[in-house]
Amino acid sequence: MRSSMVAATLVAAGALLGACGGGGGGDGDGDGSSTPTFAISASAISFTAQQNDPAPAAQTVTVSAVSGTTFIGISQTAGVPFTSSFSLTTPTSGTITITPFAPFTPGVYTGVITVRGCSVAACVSGDVPGSPKTIAVTYTVTALPSLSATPTFLSFQAADGVAPAPQSVNLATTGAAGNWTSTIAYITGIPTGWLSLTPPNAGSLPASVSFQPGAVAAGTYTAEVTFTAGSLSTMVPVSLTVSPRGVNFVAPYVSTSNVPGDVVIRGHGFTGATSVSFGATSVNVTPVSDSEIRVTHPALALGTYPVTVGPQVLPTRAQLVVVGPPAYAPVAIARTGTPSHIVSLIYDAERRAVFLLDVDNDRIEGQRFNGAAWVADPPLSFSNGFSDNWRMTLAPDGTELLKTNGFTVSRVNPANLSLLSSESAVPALGSNPGLGFLTFVNDGTAIGVSTTAASGARLYGYDLLTRSFRALSTTSSVLNKHLFGPADASKVIFPSFQGGFNPPIFVYDASDGTFTGSSTTTDSVYQGSLSRNASRSILLQFPASITPPCTVYDANFAAIGTLPATSFSNAVLSPDGGIAYLYTNGTIRRFNLNLPDGSGGFLEIGAALALPASPGSNSPAMTISPDGGTLFLAGNQRLIIFPLP
Repeated sequence: MRSSMVAATLVAAGALLGACGGGGGGDGDGDGSSTPTFAISASAISFTAQQNDPAPAAQTVTVSAVSGTTFIGISQTAGVPFTSSFSLTTPTSGTITITPFAPFTPGVYTGVITVRGCSVAACVSGDVPGSPKTIAVTYTVTALPSLSATPTFLSFQAADGVAPAPQSVNLATTGAAGNWTSTIAYITGIPTGWLSLTPPNAGSLPASVSFQPGAVAAGTYTAEVTFTAGSLSTMVPVSLTVSPRGVNFVAPYVSTSNVPGDVVIRGHGFTGATSVSFGATSVNVTPVSDSEIRVTHPALALGTYPVTVGPQVLPTRAQLVVVGPPAYAPVAIARTGTPSHIVSLIYDAERRAVFLLDVDNDRIEGQRFNGAAWVADPPLSFSNGFSDNWRMTLAPDGTELLKTNGFTVSRVNPANLSLLSSESAVPALGSNPGLGFLTFVNDGTAIGVSTTAASGARLYGYDLLTRSFRALSTTSSVLNKHLFGPADASKVIFPSFQGGFNPPIFVYDASDGTFTGSSTTTDSVYQGSLSRNASRSILLQFPASITPPCTVYDANFAAIGTLPATSFSNAVLSPDGGIAYLYTNGTIRRFNLNLPDGSGGFLEIGAALALPASPGSNSPAMTISPDGGTLFLAGNQRLIIFPLP
């Protein structure tokens, strides 16, 4: 580790006196003295220590006067784990003592000690021939012997009586490779013995171990697997969540009357299914998997339709709610109670309600349409202080709002903004879990990011049905990311909001629970929108000087064009992804994303539309109704309901 040289001399030495000239010789100066020169006994020093052991013994280098009078000064690179000092031991020699620090952090540290010989006192100038000389110092700190497992925990999900796919753990050691064994301790769930390892032991490391849970009844099962190699050990927690067979969710759960719609059905036990019924209307299907069916429902009249899967007789809790397209008048609703920054804006089409999360005041606000006017709910306030990372999301069946609070999530009844319960993440994720950004996917899991969980969990899931947390990944790739999801809740995309890094967009796929990076990088993303099925997305970057500030992507995050955004713009996609609605400079501009303009953008539809009032300063939160006919904007002053022409 090399850093800049210390400018000033660290230790100013006294003179080193050379032997007197004699024998008739001379140096050509006429003063009878020889040219000052000096020598060092070593040009390289090395130390080796193991982490947490005592510091190695100091080492010395001798500095000797060869001729003349020489003044010595030393300096060393900064930020290295050793110190150096010089002391005069005889009139013609001295000692440089190099003292290493205690070895705490493994690594190889390098530095240089510079030795100057000068003809003037304090060695501030007048370097003699051969000055400066250098001593290279290497300090190697080896890690303590350890046994590690990657990943550090495993989470399985399955249906009643179905064995989930196996997962693997890689074992490695920093000590000598040798025999290792494993033991399984069953913590919760009956019967025990539901987990097997292949191999359960072996004679060398590194090794890959396959974890295979068995087919068991519905319930939650946990175990701890301890691997031992000599005196080293490591433990891997394992969880298995087994759900009863049945239909749990349909997403989106709200559809528009008299219009067919694509939906995703989630549950367990779909293997062999041939049909899905919406009430009495049946549609032929082929399941994607035992837990997923994708289908287009026919045009339906207003009403609520139980969703069933046949020919199996599976219980269902899923309902498709069919509503008419809203017919709201343009309105600007002034916010009250020292309003501030809105980070979550949700339109509840089932209840004709709008929910806002004011993150500065840590409260949820609501407005409901009673058929004639918008009426405010009493706001639901929390007492968690302030965090710009807290978010709110609506469950995929509309039964509750979920809000993060750092250590807990709050379950809120969207019918009246009453608090249902608070669920702590500490037992599952460890101390200080740091719950912030989150959004639901269509299997009823809220996907969130944890930045500080003691367990090391970075990506976590909260199960709506069991009200339980589980760690999903330890990858640091989710840090400093926003979360955006489509209406069918089929995936979550993670673009970066922290500038200067340009990391890839990561994607969580609700179908199989995978978390992968794309080839597209983003920087400073502060707003985003996806079409109903994530076939298109819009991401906005801040400030507008970032080029381009607003990009439209296809389903694979290939850029297909840009929008003319300015600072504090926002944009949303129509449900089918064909139109982009851009808020900029107090107006709404519309762009046909199927018609490129020939210069990297898209053809604009008509003139800009004036809003009834400004939502406030900075960029407003923005969303659109499921039918694509009404925009909702919320800023630090007003909520705007704006029907589109």
